[in-house]
Amino acid sequence: CLDVGTNNETLLNDPLYIGTKAKRIVGEPYDDLVDEFIDAVKRRFGERCVVQFEDFSNTNGKRLLERYATQAAVFNDDIHGVAATTLAGIIAAAPKTKKSVDQHTYLIAGAGETGHGIGEMIAEYIARETRSTIPEARRKIWMVDTGGVVTRLRAE
Repeated sequence: CLDVGTNNETLLNDPLYIGTKAKRIVGEPYDDLVDEFIDAVKRRFGERCVVQFEDFSNTNGKRLLERYATQAAVFNDDIHGVAATTLAGIIAAAPKTKKSVDQHTYLIAGAGETGHGIGEMIAEYIARETRSTIPEARRKIWMVDTGGVVTRLRAE
């Protein structure tokens, strides 16, 4: 388990909080600590050990997955777990709708890391099943957040 602190003042002041009672480390010290942790896990448990990132911030979740994608078996529950469960539900519902997964259009409420993970997993599945490209499959998927429908014009 890796605890890098919290910026939640309520938790920092809660005598029952069992996490590290320190402000979250950021930047290079944060990355160095995660690097050291990944290396230690691989040394102790082997190259095939799966490291689960749980409740990592939006800032770090996807970035760390990309950083370690070729170095370790990494998994982010907020991105992969929810997406896999959602896709399983969509696949299971296909016989009831009498349409294949690629025949639907999807609207995902929320455009954070979890919403993106869901959208990407659906797109990857559609692309594989229809032998199309992922960009083609993404045309079936829309996202909406507090600012409305997410489009290229809203790129930040």
